[in-house]
Amino acid sequence: DAIGWGDLSDQDGGFFRYSDGADWSAPRPEKLLTVNSALLDLMIDAAVAGHGQRFTDRARATLEFIERDLRRADGAWRVAVGAGPARVLTDANAVTVSALLRAAQAFGDERLAGRALRTLEDVLLASYKPGTGVAHHGGGIRGLLTDNIAMAAASLDAWEAAGQTPHRMMAEELVHYAVRTMWDDASGGFFDRAAAAGEGD
Repeated sequence: DAIGWGDLSDQDGGFFRYSDGADWSAPRPEKLLTVNSALLDLMIDAAVAGHGQRFTDRARATLEFIERDLRRADGAWRVAVGAGPARVLTDANAVTVSALLRAAQAFGDERLAGRALRTLEDVLLASYKPGTGVAHHGGGIRGLLTDNIAMAAASLDAWEAAGQTPHRMMAEELVHYAVRTMWDDASGGFFDRAAAAGEGD
């Protein structure tokens, strides 16, 4: 409630990144794609769990903000509003694809699902290279765990939504790549990047 209807919530439907005040007051001006996608998903969770129409309405307002204020002309989403950068980041776009596919299912909106799937394919086209996973952005650093796992998760969500085998195959490839290049048996966990991570071609 404090997030959804307090000072962190803006009149345009978006959410600010954080507040300076311990009482949730004095929000910072930037609105991040990842924050708004996560909160869209959270509001849908609350709505599906039966906590009232106001959560559905709040989710719709956040969805409209993401599509209106963060969507670029090329179809991908910029990383933030109010923070300067307009770059398309693979992990942030993948998380947003997953959130929009969940919203499309909750709202019964096939057109929304179609837009999310097109964005997934466009970002993959710009960032994916066989054998080396996805780059952080077009032409950027490769081999980051966050990009490959987020894109694998989005690809699985796309497979569940549309039933297209290439989406499942992409998820499998990206996870295998992460395990092959970033898993550490000694510590029992993943490094945040592959040992050979570097700039894209």
